Amino acid sequence: MEKLEFNNLNLNKLQELKDVLCSNKLYIDNEYLYKIFNLENVDESQVDEIKRKISLFDSVNLDFLVTPEKCFYDGDTLKCVASKFIKSSGTINDLAIRKGVSYALDNIIDASKKLRKLHYCGKNIVVGDMHFDNIIVDDKNKVYFIDVEGYGIEDFKPTFIPNVTSGFYDWMNYRQKRDINMDKVSFLLSLFGVVFEKNIMSIGEYAYDEKSEQLTFLKDLKEVFEDLKYTYHTVPDMPYLYELLPKKVK
Repeated sequence: MEKLEFNNLNLNKLQELKDVLCSNKLYIDNEYLYKIFNLENVDESQVDEIKRKISLFDSVNLDFLVTPEKCFYDGDTLKCVASKFIKSSGTINDLAIRKGVSYALDNIIDASKKLRKLHYCGKNIVVGDMHFDNIIVDDKNKVYFIDVEGYGIEDFKPTFIPNVTSGFYDWMNYRQKRDINMDKVSFLLSLFGVVFEKNIMSIGEYAYDEKSEQLTFLKDLKEVFEDLKYTYHTVPDMPYLYELLPKKVK
């Protein structure tokens, strides 16, 4: 991990990304994506935690995980991290909305396989903020996990969880437990969300069955849908999506 002075970073030579859902400022050049932390919106203790755990990713050898390669400091304060810039076709969420869920399904299944690899790489990693806007597809159709600074790793718990998962846990009166199973729950909630364009609590069984006639892979997910929707107080143990779709049918 390369440590550099923030004052030596010339923002005038970088291109700012403005149409991106992110509370921090993002810039790119031909090699890197730079994330400058907005300390007005991000608690300073969260940035301190990122500083302590970020070096742990140096030992994670997964080619689909985009981790920071440079850190820029103002004194002892971490101001910016730079990760390899991936020229992408968009996030999985973007692709599913623009081109349809059937088009993006192979990428979604591939992402679920990579999620399992991430969980079992030996570093006790939990994504936490697991949703389809944090997974991108490059121009060669390869899937990458991004925005890793909030991940849980080793003794650190993930910093964030998605709003859809938080709302779902509250609605079901679940006790939030930031573990591997929560990532699998969030992944499935993201899929149902992009298919139905609403949260799972608002999806009725008739609507589900009707949509299953258009997207037949949903028939293989019906039992999981019911487990999530109708199990109260205890978080059901979820499989990875790819385990449910061994023979994908669009």
